Amino acid sequence: MRHARNEDTAANLDKVAAKQRGQIKGSDQFPDPRKPGRVRTDGTLSCALGVVVDVSDSGLRLCVGAGQSIPRGARLMLKLTGPDGTITCPVEAVWSKRRGLLAREVGFRFVEADEAFHKRWRSFVLPCLDMRAIAADTVERIGRAA
Repeated sequence: MRHARNEDTAANLDKVAAKQRGQIKGSDQFPDPRKPGRVRTDGTLSCALGVVVDVSDSGLRLCVGAGQSIPRGARLMLKLTGPDGTITCPVEAVWSKRRGLLAREVGFRFVEADEAFHKRWRSFVLPCLDMRAIAADTVERIGRAA
């Protein structure tokens, strides 16, 4: 048993070293496009497919209900409803993961979105953001900068 644990530790160290050399997605050579600017929502942003979990400037993550199947690569026009009205977003499904027995989460990226759309998007989602998540992220960034 102890031998297997040592092999797992060695494999993890190899992964860390490979990431530092830029050989694994998420490194500087292969940046993870989802990480920058992702902010959780407070649950008030939704559409006919489900509830928006988090947003960024480049897309959103949606929790869809039972029976909803959205294939990777599918292009949709999502009509999102929030506290201040609605916005229609041209999106493409990038990934889909099962969450629990019936629910799925689907990651969407914006397609054919110009600067005017991004400006409307930012002002539309601002009231829907979970301020606790923003505060925690800000505190973390300030701590790293100090």
